[in-house]
Amino acid sequence: MRVMCCVRRFVQSVRTALPSEPIQLAVLVGVLCLLIAPNLRWAPYGFRASDNPNSGLRELVAAGLFLIFLSATLCYFACFRPGSHPGRRLLWWVCFPAGLGLILTCGFYLLAGATSNFEQFSSNGPSQQVCSPISLPSEFSPGFHFALIGFTLIAGFTVRVGLGCASLPLALPKTSVSPSVREPSWDRIEIFQWVLLALLPLIRWVFPFALVYSFVRAQIPVLFNLTGALIDIIVDLSVILLAIWMVGAEARRSLRRSLRWPPLLGLVLGLLFPVAISVIISGGQSILYFIRSYSSPTMFYPWRLFFALPSIWQLGLVLPFALFEEVLFRGILQPHFIHRYGILRGIFLLGIVFAAAHVGQDFCYQDFSYALSDGLVVLKLVVRVTLRLTLSFVASWLTLRNGSVLPATIAHGLMNVLGSSPLGPPFQAIALVTEVLWAALAYLLFRYWPVHEETVPGS
Repeated sequence: MRVMCCVRRFVQSVRTALPSEPIQLAVLVGVLCLLIAPNLRWAPYGFRASDNPNSGLRELVAAGLFLIFLSATLCYFACFRPGSHPGRRLLWWVCFPAGLGLILTCGFYLLAGATSNFEQFSSNGPSQQVCSPISLPSEFSPGFHFALIGFTLIAGFTVRVGLGCASLPLALPKTSVSPSVREPSWDRIEIFQWVLLALLPLIRWVFPFALVYSFVRAQIPVLFNLTGALIDIIVDLSVILLAIWMVGAEARRSLRRSLRWPPLLGLVLGLLFPVAISVIISGGQSILYFIRSYSSPTMFYPWRLFFALPSIWQLGLVLPFALFEEVLFRGILQPHFIHRYGILRGIFLLGIVFAAAHVGQDFCYQDFSYALSDGLVVLKLVVRVTLRLTLSFVASWLTLRNGSVLPATIAHGLMNVLGSSPLGPPFQAIALVTEVLWAALAYLLFRYWPVHEETVPGS
């Protein structure tokens, strides 16, 4: 019974953090689909552009993918800033470029499929099969599928807005919004969110710093290995300066408060949480391997395999990025979210923004493999979003408890280091196990050591 009550309260909390109109969820899913589609694989299985005479038309693909990505960024802005004619904005800003992008991108493969062979694999080995333009769309890959789903959802929502069956802007239920919040301040926060989640990924996607990499590699080869890190540091610093400029004086005050030196216990907890989770995972692996080696005397049991410490340079390289992110999300944005939506809803919504920013960055750097199928793309998205969401709850708890972002920075940085270089050997379900442990930690912290709104700086 107690478990059911907890589940019911959790569902109610999530419901108050969703748009007031359920149909508005469709446009949010559509934006996500359009955002990730350009960086997924589009070519049909076995397609080789070098083997067909229309390879010169590949510029159509680049233009089409750009239009799809652009339509996603404009849709995000139109959802929160719809103007006096929201239906027209969605139609001309989103549906038209997304539809044109689909036509240009698919046109290349339709033309290529009409004149070239695709390599198909069977049990007897590779064979050649001619794909006609009529049968080719069924052979398209995840990029096309996600773009089509996103376009369909947004186009359907646009029709409903035109008929008066749906409305914009996207808004939460009135009961979950504090009436005392100062709207001009929140307006600046919304505009900054669009810049963070849509405009910056668009700039990174269009200009992936390839020219900088090439120049440094040719002129200063010693710095080539550090070029990516230096560029990321410059970008993160620019984002923080942009937030301070856009949000205004409140951001500067929040920044000063968030960088105070915390109590020693806070630093210890920030260090303990990620290390304990990694030790639990490696300890479980070690026990399972010991049981197997005990039953089989021929198996060797290397303790170092399960408790190998990561290199020091990784920690020194990751901590600055964690500090930038914690200053931005927990230091500058978190007080505004909590003042407007309350402790749990504010942290949950901030966690969604935190996860969305990482998803956009991951796709801009093509962190999602072209070889992923539709199901694996969805699974990887769910795991990454939920992991970032649970980490956001723990980082928020550390920040509110200690009045500083430094403990959360340590926890965030160590989680990144131990995630990329775990104590034990990686295994297939390591992301899921890590996510469950972080979620359990977040639940225990907020259940038995809750924070109150009075602890929010500026309350």
